[in-house]
Amino acid sequence: MSRVVTFLFVLAFISALIVIYDAIPSVKATTWFEIKGFYYNADKLEETTETFTCNHVNWRIKWKYHPWYGGSVFNITAYKVGVSEPVAEIHDIQYDYILTKTGEQYIDGNNGTFFLKINAVNIAYYYEIMIEQDIDSPCGLPISKFNTSITLAIDPQNVKMKRQTMINATLLCQHYYQPVPNQNISFYTGTTYIGSATTDSYGNAVITYVANTDAGNHSITAIYDGSLDFLLCNTTTNLIVSPLETFLTIENPSNAIQGRPITLKATLRDELGNPIPGVNIEFQLFNGSIWLTIGSANTEINGTASLNCTLSNTGTFQLKALFNGTPNYSQTTSTTNSLSVGTNHVGADPILYYYAVIAIAIVILFGAVGYIAFRKRRSNVKNNVTH
Repeated sequence: MSRVVTFLFVLAFISALIVIYDAIPSVKATTWFEIKGFYYNADKLEETTETFTCNHVNWRIKWKYHPWYGGSVFNITAYKVGVSEPVAEIHDIQYDYILTKTGEQYIDGNNGTFFLKINAVNIAYYYEIMIEQDIDSPCGLPISKFNTSITLAIDPQNVKMKRQTMINATLLCQHYYQPVPNQNISFYTGTTYIGSATTDSYGNAVITYVANTDAGNHSITAIYDGSLDFLLCNTTTNLIVSPLETFLTIENPSNAIQGRPITLKATLRDELGNPIPGVNIEFQLFNGSIWLTIGSANTEINGTASLNCTLSNTGTFQLKALFNGTPNYSQTTSTTNSLSVGTNHVGADPILYYYAVIAIAIVILFGAVGYIAFRKRRSNVKNNVTH
């Protein structure tokens, strides 16, 4: 017996849940888009509106009005063009004064062109009616499409090479200039695709772009390809990409000797710390009145330029390296360094120095051989005299 009671209790509980569930309005999470609005500032008796078109099978009527003392009547009847039977009838009576009364009614499985008949009595201030369609619901062949537009914003609009910026495209429907959500926007710089994003509830599609391009003015284009409801559109604006700052360091060279070869080295990097290969570095020497160019060399893959040179004057000089800049990298010079050039006592020509060393060595060698021969001969003479 207890099992039967338990079964009946469970059955009654489930039935109650079903009743409660059926009583809850079934409004699915979807994308509602306003396609028409009607606004009035006075009572209307059997006012017939202009037509509106719902491409999608699911749509709804939303309303808001301000009831007046003594009770207000607000009736809406929706008709499909060419059909005598209404697709929706709304009867809303408010007997008590409240600031605002709102409501909504859903129409399922019926798209096409419609109009409303409005009966409003004893309405305070104004009332408004909005027609919204579910653009996620099925859609037949589009009866009409809405014009769209894109506004494009870049922040910052002036960015250095290899730095990032935010690109925001806002998609608007030209009908009431309301945002269009859940639509794909593609972005290009020139003809190069750089990304895409989906518009949010405010119509904004945002991407982050890293300016891996040459310095200069670049066009940024946002393209919307359209849909069953909306016509395509695009817009273009400019992005300014600035050159990177550069830093040049010169190695302190060893003291040089007049007429002897010496190697000068300087390393060039950008403001991000990356070496800059394949650019020309000029080396200059200050002789007390002007800077004289002593040569130049291109940077290797590590950003270092090496110059082999021979200095003909003696003394202490200021030395610097100079990078004249390119469209992508700014001009810069190194911190100056002192370079001492010592005297070559043999002369400016290093070959004479080597000849002199060889000659001295030969003289010493022959002198030693001659001395040994002389001592040996003298020793032989003494031995002969003794015998």
